[in-house]
Amino acid sequence: MRKRKKVLVSGCYDLLHAGHVAFLREAASFGRLFVTIGSDRNVGLLKGKPPYFSQEERLYIIKNISCVEDAWIGSGTGLLDFEPELRRIKADILVVNEDGHTEEKRAPLPEAQYRIQNLKKDPGRRAACARQLGHKKGTRLSFLASDKKIAGALKIKIRI
Repeated sequence: MRKRKKVLVSGCYDLLHAGHVAFLREAASFGRLFVTIGSDRNVGLLKGKPPYFSQEERLYIIKNISCVEDAWIGSGTGLLDFEPELRRIKADILVVNEDGHTEEKRAPLPEAQYRIQNLKKDPGRRAACARQLGHKKGTRLSFLASDKKIAGALKIKIRI
């Protein structure tokens, strides 16, 4: 049996929305998905304001999305807050969206055998999810993990 690749993504994941879920599902298509959540302190440093949901709440939500094998609060700082986790799990693939694709993300482990998979932003994915829920174009779509109706429409399974 062939070993599935380890895939790592990193992000804030505050006010989780359909675009986040679509991104996570696409990242999971490359292998076993692991997620690093930005700590409250690091999100505050990077965005200039604290996250709406605490790091514990965001971690709980992400861990309960079925395509996520495991998730942690990032132990690093700055844009490379995921670096300690990248080293620890020995990820084969680091998946970033086109907003997060920087040369700096190639630097953490020059000796490591991992590649960066850059996913293009696809507004159509998020719009399709919104249409499934009956939202009109331009409607901001955010949800909490406890909303099973929305989760069902997005074709994700939330483990509660």
